[in-house]
Amino acid sequence: MLDRGLQAFPLLGIIALIIGCGVDPTGTNGDDVEFSARVDVMESFPVQLVGQLTVNNTGDDRVTVVFPDGCVALLSAFDVNGGDVPVWTQSVACTAVLVPVELGPGERRSFSTPIASARDILGSDLPDGEYLIVVNLRPDGKAMEIEVGTVELAIPR
Repeated sequence: MLDRGLQAFPLLGIIALIIGCGVDPTGTNGDDVEFSARVDVMESFPVQLVGQLTVNNTGDDRVTVVFPDGCVALLSAFDVNGGDVPVWTQSVACTAVLVPVELGPGERRSFSTPIASARDILGSDLPDGEYLIVVNLRPDGKAMEIEVGTVELAIPR
């Protein structure tokens, strides 16, 4: 749920999905965990973004996924014209405690990223324009990225 009473609009209606292949969050069968994400664009100027991560147990057994700290999901922005290195990565203070997520069969749990404004992302160095937004997560210490679409960012200059 978004705070401050701002209305959320799904970014391009895109929801990205990554199945936990190769990630073994249960110690038995990593294929039973799905990670999906989206980013909501809050109508304001400059715009504000909040990512939503969902962890879903698609299997028949109870699973546990452990995140290394309180920052279960964070955002990054990439130049849409290319480049494998993010031009901005969300940096916030995270609680230094493991976050275990236990899910029964068919259960899911959602997490929000901290809110980021276009001003946070662009700062004084990046130009207004279109940026690819990514939700970053680290289930069981393995880094994963979920691309959630592009957004037009601009700030008063």
